[in-house]
Amino acid sequence: MSELLNFVLAHPQFREARLPSLYSDFSHLGTLNPTGFTANTLAWTTVLSSSLAAGHFPDRLILPVSQLTTLLSHPTFGRPLALGIALAEAQHAGTLYPLAPFLSSPTSIYHWTYLGSLFSWGLTKTGLRGPPTKPITEGRWVMIECVEKAAEIVAEAMRGRDRVDRVMTVDLFREEVASDLSVDDVRVLLKFMSRDKGMAAWDDQKGVVVFGETVVGESDVAVAGLKGTLLGIRRRVEELEEDVEKCTETAKQAVDRANKVKAMAALRSRKTVERALEEKTKAMVTVEDVLAGLRSAQDNVELVEVLERSGKAMAGLNKELGGVERVDRVMEGLREERENVEEVNRVLAQAGDTVDEESVEEELEAMLEDVKEEEAAEKRRKALEEMPSVPKKPTKERDLERELSDSLESMTLGSLKVEEKAEEEAEPEKEKEQGQEREKEYA
Repeated sequence: MSELLNFVLAHPQFREARLPSLYSDFSHLGTLNPTGFTANTLAWTTVLSSSLAAGHFPDRLILPVSQLTTLLSHPTFGRPLALGIALAEAQHAGTLYPLAPFLSSPTSIYHWTYLGSLFSWGLTKTGLRGPPTKPITEGRWVMIECVEKAAEIVAEAMRGRDRVDRVMTVDLFREEVASDLSVDDVRVLLKFMSRDKGMAAWDDQKGVVVFGETVVGESDVAVAGLKGTLLGIRRRVEELEEDVEKCTETAKQAVDRANKVKAMAALRSRKTVERALEEKTKAMVTVEDVLAGLRSAQDNVELVEVLERSGKAMAGLNKELGGVERVDRVMEGLREERENVEEVNRVLAQAGDTVDEESVEEELEAMLEDVKEEEAAEKRRKALEEMPSVPKKPTKERDLERELSDSLESMTLGSLKVEEKAEEEAEPEKEKEQGQEREKEYA
């Protein structure tokens, strides 16, 4: 099996169970089973796009169809019978485009893709459109998905560069950015980025491309010419350096073989090559200096343009502001209004109730006097705490005092009881006397 077939069979959409359907003539499914037809068509276009990007064809963006069925022939299932129909469906969907019309058309491919998809959708809904009947079996076709991915990679590589670095010849672009693309791939990519995406300006006749711009100017052509010249000089310098090494090696071999004539001839050739190398090196330095000057001039132009736009914007803002006179009027009005507010505040403050200053002072003196008394009491308390404690009396004296206290307490209680008893006995006599006095009063 070919490398292409091995790559296809290793793809996730080409599982063993799906191979009979994918290699069969599934064109009739467009009417009987549109979902299955779309799934098989998508599987073939996806795997072919991946194989292009992986480098299984001479180009990375252009699919050669002529020998495709032979290269994809399976030992068990044979050739993919509906591959041409799948490619025709991809063309109708706008994911596959013939190479020659792609390069020559002045109109964006997305314009017709949108209208064609809308028209196809309407025909499909009304039942007037079925699967394509004419398969694609030959020619070179642009795989749009691959071109879109390549354009994104190039745009990312150009992001952040100044204009001089974004100006290139086609050869320089291939060498520095798109070394894995063929000549036709580069033409397809530049056409797509300039016409369909607006990511670059490309002059095919002059061989100049400016990324991030829409027009190629005269200064861009001059810069591209210098960069192309510099590229040629660098290549020539590399060749001369290799020639110097070869002459040196030839001279060494001649010396080892005692061939004086050949050694002298090799050394003379090396001298000639070294002089040419020196001249080319000086020329390369000169061109690099000129390019550096152009880069500086371009930076100055961009700076002046920015300053000019800033000046216009500032002039517009100053015009809206109204000049210094308007600012003075506004500030004067603010000062007057602030003075009015302060005057109103003073009037309101004077209109309030007056406060009796004498009563306030008396209350303050009373509060201060209270504070002094509290401080004096605190000092006395601390002084008492700091005084030495009274020594305790002996145990016998304490016992005598306790007995004396108990005796006095019992005597006091006894006298109180005697008095209470006497009062109780005298109570009837008092009541009797009071009754006699009331009878006398009535009589």
